Amino acid sequence: MTDELTLPAMLRSCADSLLENEHEVRPSDVVECALARYPDQMESHRDRLIYQAAQHIVKAMLRHESESADDQMQLDGLAFPRAIAVRSNADVYYVRADKAVFHEVEAGYDERVRNVTSAIAKRDAYEAGMERLRPIMADHPEMTVAEALDIERAALTAA
Repeated sequence: MTDELTLPAMLRSCADSLLENEHEVRPSDVVECALARYPDQMESHRDRLIYQAAQHIVKAMLRHESESADDQMQLDGLAFPRAIAVRSNADVYYVRADKAVFHEVEAGYDERVRNVTSAIAKRDAYEAGMERLRPIMADHPEMTVAEALDIERAALTAA
């Protein structure tokens, strides 16, 4: 029953459907699908969505200020961002670099190390998958990943 669907469930349903049926899917496509498919339920979530959207915008803005070399403060040659991200338990808060105390400077460094380590692991896993598919797909620019995996499975079965 659609009345029992949560907002994430409605969005997931639309995302799954669009990913199954469309070649390109953008976040706006998923939202438009949910608005069309579940108009009453989406309206009931309106106020919460506005609040969450505002939080998302602010989080992205502060994250940018904590990651961007473009927004560095002029602190006598220190290569610190304008804001430092500090993880505290499951929460993250931001402190302006010139107001940070040393444990916050260290926490900001730790956060950067975590981000880099995670990004490298994700890149390496992606690269491994790409290299596995390269021999099959490189000479066939219109071949899909699913088709390449079918060819790979067939070759393994025949071996």
